[in-house]
Amino acid sequence: MGAGKKTTTRFSCSQPRVTIVTPSYNQGPFVERTILSVLRQDYPNIEYIFSDSLSTDNTPAILKQYERKITKIVQEKDKGQADALNKAFASSTGEIMFYLNTDDVLASPHVVSHAVKYLISNPQVDIVVGRRYYVDQNGFITNANPYRPFDGELLRRSCYVPQECTFWTRDIYNRVGGTISTEFQFCMDYDLWCRFLEQKAVFHTVDKVYGLFRWHPDQKSQAQFEKVGIPEIAKVHQKYLGETVDFKEQSALFEQYYAGPNRSTHRRAAGLYDQIWRLETHIKRMVVGRAPLDHWVFTNHKA
Repeated sequence: MGAGKKTTTRFSCSQPRVTIVTPSYNQGPFVERTILSVLRQDYPNIEYIFSDSLSTDNTPAILKQYERKITKIVQEKDKGQADALNKAFASSTGEIMFYLNTDDVLASPHVVSHAVKYLISNPQVDIVVGRRYYVDQNGFITNANPYRPFDGELLRRSCYVPQECTFWTRDIYNRVGGTISTEFQFCMDYDLWCRFLEQKAVFHTVDKVYGLFRWHPDQKSQAQFEKVGIPEIAKVHQKYLGETVDFKEQSALFEQYYAGPNRSTHRRAAGLYDQIWRLETHIKRMVVGRAPLDHWVFTNHKA
């Protein structure tokens, strides 16, 4: 599968347990799609922990509907997303770990199977990262980034790794202390990637779409980016680089990674990608009756 064919005994069995955690607070319009995208995976050994910080919308009613199919539901106030994740992962038993926010969705029923197969087939890899599609609040594609090989030095300066597309082994998680830092409430994932790098972890990207990242006005990534996100990113850079990285430089590095080394290349590439994505979206809508990309969770699969 690209990084080697040797099998490994680092996992306890041929179908190691995968722990998936969903931290939640008041994302009622999207939470059912998130839950179903996990429950309808074709991988047989998933431990699904849903941690809800006492949502006041329709989330409790949805959880009640699926409570028999979710491994563990925690409904208690937490000190933020990092705290919720830590509590859930601390009680988990999976040998492979992943978390999925309540407005995001796994891209197909085969994502977990693909990630597990890759990690089993490539024993030198600690973290496997898939591709992301951006979708709107209705689930229609708005953007995407092409496949690129992993670049650790660039990651230290600009966070391009999509959290909802990233699976890691418990071994590497334990090597960085077995916790997600509660210093951060916005970019705790970026801090975790940098901690993995500090331990010389091996990342690999794969040319398969793992996650649908929902881009909507009430999303944390937009609503808190300037006030919380930018200062926290600066804190990560100071912590691991000993310096801050200007946000314009971060953005330029992100563009360079995905679209080429200069702006004209980026513009040409962006125009081409845009045409491809629009065509792909049109075809998918025609095939599935103009349904959004996350419509699959409601159709043709048993939960």
